[in-house]
Amino acid sequence: MSESNAKHLREATTDPNDALVFTYCGEKLEAKAGDSIASAMVRNAKLTCRENERAEPRGIFCGMGVCNECQVEVNDEPGVLACMRSLEAGVKIVTQEQHRHSPLDAVANQPQDGLQNEITLSPDLLIIGGGPAGLSLARSLVKDGLSPESIIIIDERKSLGGQYFKQRQLKSGESGDAQNLDAQFREGAELIDEVRNSGVRIMQAITVWAAFDHDHIAAYDANKRYIFKPKELVLATGAYERGIPMPGWTLPGVMTTGAAQTLLRSYAVSPGKEVLVSGNGPLNLQMAAELSKHGTKVVALVESGRIFSPLSILLTLALAVISPSMSLRGLGYFLTIKRAGIKYFSGAAVSSFTGSTKVERAEISSLHHNRKSRVISEVAVDSVAMGFGFISSNELARILRCDHEIDPTTLGLKTKTRIDGRTSRDHIWVIGDSASINGAQVAKLRGTLLATSLLTALTSRRKQMRANLARLLLFRHLLFQRVLWKIYRSPRLFDQFATRETVICRCLSITQGELIDDLREDMTSAGALKRVSRVGMGKCQGRYCAPFAQKLIADQTGVEPDTYSGFAPQVPIKPTSIATIAYS
Repeated sequence: MSESNAKHLREATTDPNDALVFTYCGEKLEAKAGDSIASAMVRNAKLTCRENERAEPRGIFCGMGVCNECQVEVNDEPGVLACMRSLEAGVKIVTQEQHRHSPLDAVANQPQDGLQNEITLSPDLLIIGGGPAGLSLARSLVKDGLSPESIIIIDERKSLGGQYFKQRQLKSGESGDAQNLDAQFREGAELIDEVRNSGVRIMQAITVWAAFDHDHIAAYDANKRYIFKPKELVLATGAYERGIPMPGWTLPGVMTTGAAQTLLRSYAVSPGKEVLVSGNGPLNLQMAAELSKHGTKVVALVESGRIFSPLSILLTLALAVISPSMSLRGLGYFLTIKRAGIKYFSGAAVSSFTGSTKVERAEISSLHHNRKSRVISEVAVDSVAMGFGFISSNELARILRCDHEIDPTTLGLKTKTRIDGRTSRDHIWVIGDSASINGAQVAKLRGTLLATSLLTALTSRRKQMRANLARLLLFRHLLFQRVLWKIYRSPRLFDQFATRETVICRCLSITQGELIDDLREDMTSAGALKRVSRVGMGKCQGRYCAPFAQKLIADQTGVEPDTYSGFAPQVPIKPTSIATIAYS
């Protein structure tokens, strides 16, 4: 994006009465009240957050605090995640260096009475995750008569709703943005308001760093540390998007579809002026339509599945019978991109990027039997939204020794649960996408269904009629998801686009060639490769590189991955200061 375009964007989106002034690398800029640091930077076309050891720029990627690529230094505080921190007036932001200075007296300066800042809470029910599943569960329990004072919801983000029900964060002009007032937005706002007004205790911007048992959960926020000792624990931690390694995928401007959608729906800022959307599934269709409505030029929508085959068209008609409302919503997205004249590639995927300090061009290739066939187009872009599916955020369930099974599609793990979310461990329940990827409507219904089981466990009362209705609706939505993904069936993509020079481990900039050179015949797990190459030892803790390490091992040994092939979950499950751990 040129400087003149960036200036025009600032003038178009910033109300002088609602502006926040800040500096980025010494340059004075303006953003809107309610912006995150990430959205403020993108609003001003400043895409570089950190640099690796080779001074290569990195930018926003996941947009949800998982990848740690958006670390910046704020007022001399290093390691701040731009996507998770709200912008404050007057802050000084600079790019984060890979190896930063750490004061030797950081722990020594911790107050000697630091233990007094630790609070122990003992609710009947602790829900970790304030997305569709967790919120629906809390709402149903209160409606069924459980005391709201006995329930605590904690979430690591500053706003509720999860990735699906993203809420608007800007302080002014909210009613003017149609894309933020659609049915999805209103449904989420109503659910959030119901739970807030019910009296349930909601604690936001809380990071869980350890789980020692269902009744011993350690967490912290900006000011205090917490120990939660609930009778029953519900994990509704959602999922994060897969990354597909390919040349140039670490360039600033290349991000997940979820990150791009958060920028647009929560902060009314487009990820760029000329955006390519690529991946697999209906989220990318929605993203392209919403960007177009916002006035952003979508240079192409690239779908890896062949959704216009005769079978897919017949299955689309079946979807209309199963859920007419959701099918009409999808049809609306198609009509939007058709009216906008957006190029649509089916059976193809973005396969590489080029640029100096940010993405400038993208290559699109056709797919044939899980392989790149040939390059069919090259386009100029200043941003790319990639969405190739999701992996469940199940680190807590794994640490708590719940049974899991491997998902052959992603090589991630799925928590084994019954229909109501019951796991192999007593007092631990897992619902929503953190158990298996089935979307927001299924997550909501699993929350409603779990309410009956928890009400029985906590009070010995039952609300069977509500459970029966939820079960019927759940089966319908599960059928919808099954048919939908038959339509969007796609080649299984892992490292088909990668070269020896392609970075696999984003945190430590470890390439595929380096991993291949470190492979040995006796390595049968990603953990073995980790001990030799350090892959998975970065701040994302292997969340993005684990599937590809497993795939390399499988290709080398011929041994198919299982539940023990990946990296073992470890405490702390998120980057946590030594001071926080030492004084807990």
